[in-house]
Amino acid sequence: MSNKPNKKLSNSIKSRGELLEYENEYYDNLSKKIMRSRRTKIIATVNQNNYKSYEQLREIYKAGLNSFLVNMAYCSTKFVSNVSQWRQRLEDEFKTKVPIICVLKGNLIRIGQLKQPEIYLKQGQEYRFIIKKKIIGDSNICTISDQNIMKKIGIGAKIIIDYGQVALTVLKQEKSDKTLQILQQKYGYGEEFPKEQQSKNKSQNLIVQQMYLNSCSSTSESEIYTQKQVNLSQEDVETENKFAEKFKQLRKNSKEKTYEVIVCQVDGDCIIKSYKPIFIYKNRDETEQLFYEEKRKRTQNNNKMFKSIDYQNLQVDKQSEEYDDFFEQIIQPKDIYDINNALNNELDCICVSNVQTAEDIINVKNIIGSKSIKVIAKIQNLEAIQNFDEIMHVCDGILIARGYLTIHIPVEKLHFIQKQMIQKCNSKLKPVLVSCNILDSMVSSLLPSTCEVSEISNLVSDHIDGFILSGETSYGMYPIQTIQTLSRTCMETEARQISKNNFQMNNLFSGIPPTLINCIVKCTLQAAYNIQASLIMVFTSSGSTALKISKLRPPCPIIAVTINNKVARYINLVSSIRSFTFNSLEGTLNLIDQILDDFKEQETIKIGDFIIITSGEVENLSGTTNNLKIFLYYFQNNILYLPGFQNYPNTSYIQKIYFSVIQGLPKSQDENPEGSRNPKDVNIDYEDINIQASDGIKLHGWICKKQNSLQHPTVVYFHENAGNIGTRIYYLQKYYELADINIILIAYRGYSKSQGTPNEEGIKKDSKAILEHVFSRKDLDTKRIFIHGRSLGGAVSIYAASQLNYNIKGIILENTFTSIADMVDCIFPFLKYIKQLKYRLIKNKWESIKLIDQIKNPILFISSMKDQIVPPFQMSILYEKCKTKAKYIYKIEEGDHNDNWTIDPYSYFQEIQQFMKKCNN
Repeated sequence: MSNKPNKKLSNSIKSRGELLEYENEYYDNLSKKIMRSRRTKIIATVNQNNYKSYEQLREIYKAGLNSFLVNMAYCSTKFVSNVSQWRQRLEDEFKTKVPIICVLKGNLIRIGQLKQPEIYLKQGQEYRFIIKKKIIGDSNICTISDQNIMKKIGIGAKIIIDYGQVALTVLKQEKSDKTLQILQQKYGYGEEFPKEQQSKNKSQNLIVQQMYLNSCSSTSESEIYTQKQVNLSQEDVETENKFAEKFKQLRKNSKEKTYEVIVCQVDGDCIIKSYKPIFIYKNRDETEQLFYEEKRKRTQNNNKMFKSIDYQNLQVDKQSEEYDDFFEQIIQPKDIYDINNALNNELDCICVSNVQTAEDIINVKNIIGSKSIKVIAKIQNLEAIQNFDEIMHVCDGILIARGYLTIHIPVEKLHFIQKQMIQKCNSKLKPVLVSCNILDSMVSSLLPSTCEVSEISNLVSDHIDGFILSGETSYGMYPIQTIQTLSRTCMETEARQISKNNFQMNNLFSGIPPTLINCIVKCTLQAAYNIQASLIMVFTSSGSTALKISKLRPPCPIIAVTINNKVARYINLVSSIRSFTFNSLEGTLNLIDQILDDFKEQETIKIGDFIIITSGEVENLSGTTNNLKIFLYYFQNNILYLPGFQNYPNTSYIQKIYFSVIQGLPKSQDENPEGSRNPKDVNIDYEDINIQASDGIKLHGWICKKQNSLQHPTVVYFHENAGNIGTRIYYLQKYYELADINIILIAYRGYSKSQGTPNEEGIKKDSKAILEHVFSRKDLDTKRIFIHGRSLGGAVSIYAASQLNYNIKGIILENTFTSIADMVDCIFPFLKYIKQLKYRLIKNKWESIKLIDQIKNPILFISSMKDQIVPPFQMSILYEKCKTKAKYIYKIEEGDHNDNWTIDPYSYFQEIQQFMKKCNN
């Protein structure tokens, strides 16, 4: 047998490390090519056991987290305070907003601590629960801390633990002294139950001692402590003995106290774990059925007034004394304390556990008062499903706790009920989150199950706002890998959705009332799909506009700009939204610039992107959204100034943008092919010109002079927007030879070898520096200086002739435009309906139409009748608007934007020569 490795096999099988490397590379490619940010939010449950420092919280946030959740069933108030402080550091470091959700403990019952993490129970065996007595559990008994459970339980009732993983049937009730006797006889128990506190202290002390010994030297504080013990006085010893006697007496008295014990039978082989929730099932008698029926009717009646509800003054009806045995307070005293603690630490959302009716949410809102904290309803029981519409109406968001629901409804129906709740939330513009069993297999494994991935994909397709990871991040072994896996799965599904046309758009609009704000939202979504916008920016005070747009499934991310930190954090829980805060929303254009600068640095937006903006005409005022704008800022310079495009004839404008920006053709003439680098390539002597603009930008160009340069006119050529000056040497050659002139060609900033970045103000400074240099030369006849501008160069020439005080003999304008705003209408005709709004946002205006009538110099207009870029009518408008007496127009019937001179070079340059002679006369 050959020892050579099977290449085919080795290529197909990858180690986990190689697979992760491939996944990370794929993830990066996906985010760059299809998605620029994940839309679905990820919320992680954290607690004080696994997250004891800012660095630990920071690591999971960097993995792709959006928000944190603290469950007050496990978390201390001190930990909540720490998370709030760490959140502020995250926001400062990552320039974002991080919401925190506080889940109230409520009336949920849990078992206590067990001796081992997992204990096996056998079908048919007896298992006991002791009420209120703190013991450490084992395979025969464990503790339950809630004494009210005795009111809910009865013979034959079912006890479900760990969302249905453990099921028991209640056999009877007994006292703890009898229980202890039975356990002593059957299993050899001692005189008392194992103490939870003693065992806990013992394990904790062992850990502390081990840490202490590892970190201390032999001459450390332990020796000092020993010395202190040795030096105890006799009085101290007597005092200690006195307290010991009292403690023994208390223990003796406690032995005499008995506790209630519930005796159950295990329904099937199972594994029980510490601190898992308990659910009680029993058949309701007639009185109990009447209680729940009356409660449901009252909730439905209250729904009529929910639309105009005043949470501050609304009082919830008291329960009838007849039903006291069945009435259960959803909000416990501990919850009220936790709510106040959440308010003091500026948490963003309160999640109410075990909600049954809308009244439960109203009670919490009454406790909160006027504080701006959102209330989320946790749907985890049958009553909540039955009253879902009423609950959804009064809450600020919904959390679907699927694990709890599996014990209340048949599991085969859960998928459809869950789907229905999500659809209702989206139709009513309510944020909807899903928790429980998201990536449960990754608690102890690096790989998820295929079922989990499929379910995540289905939920993303249903347009939920976010996932809540529970055990995966609170005690799981791989929290970072779990978050990354969930993030990749979400992005993959979102990319598939966005790559398709939104054929359901009309259905989405069908239920929206025709209000002003809804019209703005509808137009925003339609525009985003029609022009394939890359970003929607919403200026909002309350967050409602951003929420509405999000729920209508836009094809791009949403940026919500607000002055309210609470609003900014809350809407960061909503799909597709990322929030920014400013002290004021006044000066919208400046704020837009600041935000887009950040996005450009992050490469979130790219050249050619459209940005849709909604805002209010009255800035900083809530409820006044009435403006829709399509922003052209970030790609203006790249559309107007294309220094990397070779300026060949018969090329469309969009092709120029594509080849220049996407393909990245040479910016400098030195990178051109041989024969198009400098005038020497066409046998013309030239001189390099290096000048400096008023702002210090250095410019480079050429001058080609005749032998007797003073006896010839000089043309200063202001070039077009595309390409380096090397691509113009053939035109320069014909101009030099056939028009018999000196010619100067200097590149604008950002072009060829000139420094800087092209923009309107900068190029205006360049034109002044160029003319200043030309008129200072002694080898030129400064009384016969002409300027010639084609396309963009025509706008530069009009500015120079009208605004700069130089004695220009004549001006040649070729295929130039009236203004950039008018050109935008030609290139992007769908924007013409928002011309006024668009005009305010255009940075590079080049408004030649406003300057042409100020020129008194002679002008020759050269216009191509088949110009595919600048419509010929714009040249006609400029000609008509011009007030100089000496104006001429030369129309070339077959000419395109750049190839006028190639149609009939002799006629073209002869026309220019004749114009120059007229100017000299």
